[in-house]
Amino acid sequence: AIDLELLVRVVLHIHAAGGDGAILVFLPGWSEIAEAVKALGASAASRELELFPLHSRMPTHEQHAIFAPPPVGRRKVVVATIIAETSITVEDVVYVVDCGRARLTSVNELSLVSALRTCFYAKANGFQRRGRAGRCRPGAWYRLFTSWQWAAMEEYSEPEMLRSPLEELCLEVASLELGAPAAFLRDSLSPPRAEAVQHAVALLRRLGAVTDDSGAQLTPLGRKLARLQVHPMLGKMLLLGGLFRCAQPVLTVCAALGYKSPFLCPLGKEAEANAAKRALAGDSGSDHVALVAAFDGWSREGGRFASRHFLSAQTLSYVARLRGDLAGGARELLSRLPADHADPRYLRDMLSASLVAGLYPNLAWVRRWGKGETCRGLKVVAHPGSVNARASTSLVVYYDVQETTERYMYDTSVVPISAALLFAPDLTVSRRTGARTTRLLLGGWALSVDTAVADELLALRASLADFIQRTVGQPLAEAHLPAIEALSRIFSAHAPVSAGDDEEGEEEEPGMLDAGVRLAAHEDALAGGILTSPPKRARTDSSLPAPAASSSLAAAPQPELP
Repeated sequence: AIDLELLVRVVLHIHAAGGDGAILVFLPGWSEIAEAVKALGASAASRELELFPLHSRMPTHEQHAIFAPPPVGRRKVVVATIIAETSITVEDVVYVVDCGRARLTSVNELSLVSALRTCFYAKANGFQRRGRAGRCRPGAWYRLFTSWQWAAMEEYSEPEMLRSPLEELCLEVASLELGAPAAFLRDSLSPPRAEAVQHAVALLRRLGAVTDDSGAQLTPLGRKLARLQVHPMLGKMLLLGGLFRCAQPVLTVCAALGYKSPFLCPLGKEAEANAAKRALAGDSGSDHVALVAAFDGWSREGGRFASRHFLSAQTLSYVARLRGDLAGGARELLSRLPADHADPRYLRDMLSASLVAGLYPNLAWVRRWGKGETCRGLKVVAHPGSVNARASTSLVVYYDVQETTERYMYDTSVVPISAALLFAPDLTVSRRTGARTTRLLLGGWALSVDTAVADELLALRASLADFIQRTVGQPLAEAHLPAIEALSRIFSAHAPVSAGDDEEGEEEEPGMLDAGVRLAAHEDALAGGILTSPPKRARTDSSLPAPAASSSLAAAPQPELP
C-alpha cells in the first residue's frame, strides 16, 4: 500500500524548503491519485498548491491544464500514473516524488486471465522517472522506498510476450507457415509459458481459425482473420457483422475495443459520467450499444456532444480513423459491405448475436448486483463503469476480464441465451433427465432445456455451423438471404416476415439455400422453447443459483435493476 501520510509530508517539505518549480508525483492508478489529491487538498499548505491529477481516462482539456504555469504564489503539483514517464513531458517540473510502484499487466498463471497488478517497477522505469526531474534545470528525485528495495529491483521489465495474451501472435505464426506456435515460440529468447500458448491456440480453435489443436494450419476463416489488423475475436465479429447486416455498429465496436474506451471519468464526477453512459445505452443493457451511440453522436455533433456525455473527442477521432481502416480491410474480403438493417431494434438484436459469436467463450451469468460466474467457472464482477454494474439474473458477454481488487469484466452486454446455445462450439448433451428435460453442458455450466427444443437446437446447430463455414468472410450474395432471414428471426422479434422462397438463389448455390430451408424448418420450434432454469455449475450443484422464472429461449434475459 502507498503511504499517503509520507507522500504528503514529502510534498510539503519540498514546498517549504525547495526553490521554485513544479512537483511531479508518480502513483500506480486512479484510486491512489484521487486519495492523494484529496489528502494534499486537506493539508495545511493546500491554498498554496495548484493540484492537477493526470490519468488517461481524464478529459483532454484537463490533461492539457498541467502545461499552463500556475498562478503567482502557488506551486504546481501534478499527481500522475506511468503516463508521465514517457508520453508527457511537463517542462517546469523540478522535483519528482516516486512511490516506486506501477500498475502493470500480467497473466494470472492459474486462471490465465489478464491481471492489472500494483508492483515495484524495474530500474529502467525508475531512471525514466528520474529523467522527468529538471528537464530544463537541475532537479531532485525523491524515492519513497529504501535503497535495499532499489537494489532488489529487476534491471528491466518483463518482456511483453510473457505478460500479454498470445492469440494474435499465434495467428501470425500460423499465417506465416512457421509451424505449430508452441514449437516456434519455444525457441524465442524469452519463451512464454506452454500453458499460455496452449490457451491461445485453444481460443483460435474455438473461433474456427485453425484446423487442429496444434494451431499450425489456418482454416479459410483463419486466413481472413490474419489479414485483419485486429484481435481475431474482433475480426470474426467484424466478418459476421457483414453477414448479419449490422456492419456499421460492429465496425464501431471493433475499433473502440481494439484501441481504448472513449468514456472519461473526471475526478469528482464519476456518478455523472456513469449516468451519461447509461443514458447512451438506453434499455439495451449493453456497453457496446453505448459505444455505438457515443460514436454516432460525436460524428453528428462533434465536440459539444463529447463534452456533454463525458467522452474523449481525441479518442473518438482515433477510433474513427481505425474504423475506416477496418472498413477497408472488410471490403477487401467481402468486396462490399452490405447495407445494414433499417429497423434500429432489429439492428441491435443482430449486433447482440454477433457479439456472442465473436467473443465466445467470454460469457458470464450475472446473478445479482453485477456479480456472477463465467462459463469457465471464474468468479467475476461487472466493472463499476459498466451499464451492467447493477444487473441481475442476466447472461452477459464481455470483451475482457482483468484482475485488480476484483476480477472485473469490461465492456459487457446482456445477450440472448439462444445465441450462446447456437454459437458455442463446445455445447454437449450431458443426459436426458426425463421425457421433458434434457441437460446440456456449455463450458462449465449445466443447463436444463425442454427436450423437444433440445432436439431442434442440436439439429439447427449443425445447419448453422455449415452455413457459417460457407459464408463468413464471403461477399453476400442473393443465395445467402433465405438462411440469413431464417437465422435473424431466431435472434430478433423485430425481423421482417419473409415474402417467400428465393428460387433464383437455389439455382445459384443450392447448398446455401438448403441450409436456409433447414434453418427455417427449425425456427418455430426453437423460438417456442423454454429454458427451464438458469445456467448452473456443472460439477457442484450445491452452489447453484435458485431457478429463475422461465424465459423464452429466443429472448434475451433482461437485467433486474433495484
